[in-house]
Formats: sequence, C-alpha cells, structure tokens
Amino acid sequence: MSPSNKYKLKIEYYEYEEDYRRYSYSKGTITNSSEQIVSVINRNYGQFPFLWIEKENKEYLLCGIDYQGYTIVDLQTGKAESYVPDTAYQGLGFCWAAMYHRKDNNKVAVEGCIWAHEYEPVIYDFENPMQLPYKEILNISPYGTFDGWINETEFKYDTDKVERINISKLKDGPDYI
Repeated sequence: MSPSNKYKLKIEYYEYEEDYRRYSYSKGTITNSSEQIVSVINRNYGQFPFLWIEKENKEYLLCGIDYQGYTIVDLQTGKAESYVPDTAYQGLGFCWAAMYHRKDNNKVAVEGCIWAHEYEPVIYDFENPMQLPYKEILNISPYGTFDGWINETEFKYDTDKVERINISKLKDGPDYI
C-alpha cells in the first residue's frame, strides 16, 4: 500500500526455462482505492524494486520496466515515463536495486551497480519527477552499504562514513563537500 493508502501495488513474478536457460521477469499492477488499474509495469527482470514517493501533494511510484533503467508513475494520472540509457544495449546501464527519497531536499539516493560491478550509491535530483533522465549529482564507488539520509544535506554509508551534498551549488554542477 502507498503511504496514503490510496494506491496498492501487486507484484507478480514469472519464471520459465528454455533449453538450459532460465528466465525471470515481473509485473507490477497499481490500483487505486476503487480497485481500478492505474498502471501496469512489465519488468524485464525477476526482482521489482520500487519506492512510493509523496511530493507536493502528489504521489508517485518509482520502479523500472528495465533492470538497467528506471520508470516513474504519476499515480493521479497513471502516466508513466521510463528511461533506459544507451549504455544498456551493451549491458553497461546502471541497475537500480534500492531507492531512498529525502522529501525536504528533492533528492533520491539509489543503491545499484553496473551489472556485475561493485555497488555504489548515486544521488539524483528529483525536483521534476516526470522529466527524465534525472540529473546525477553524486556517486561514491566503491562502498559497502547505504545507511540512509541524516538530514537534507547528509547521508551515511558504510555504517560510519558521512557524505555531505552542498545543496546551494547543485544548480551549477555536481559540487559536494
């Protein structure tokens, strides 16, 4: 259920085998409180990471149709936008595994990796949720764990390390301290 209890996400998982290969994919169906379908996300991978986000009296679902990209759904309208980078066609797209939103700074932290590489947190600007691709603000590589936002400008990673984002300079580029 979404934080407002207005929307529900049902995730279904599918697997099949063909000769010696095994494939898996998933499907997320979003319904409203009247059980009407708002959107259906068919994902090309068996895991379905997602994040409910409330921003300026609107609700969104952040997820992905492709494991090397991301999708945002405006839950009031059902409109979905997806971004899959050109690098995904070479298997080098960034795979989103977990997402964390910080409401008071309009940023989304994403844990993920390029397939089979080390995980890293990447911070994206979430000022305009439906305008993709999101601007990348910062990434830290390598790292072990993303431990969450401390406040609007700081987050913890690797249990005891703290990184600060210089919010006032973000409009000019990826400046951080």
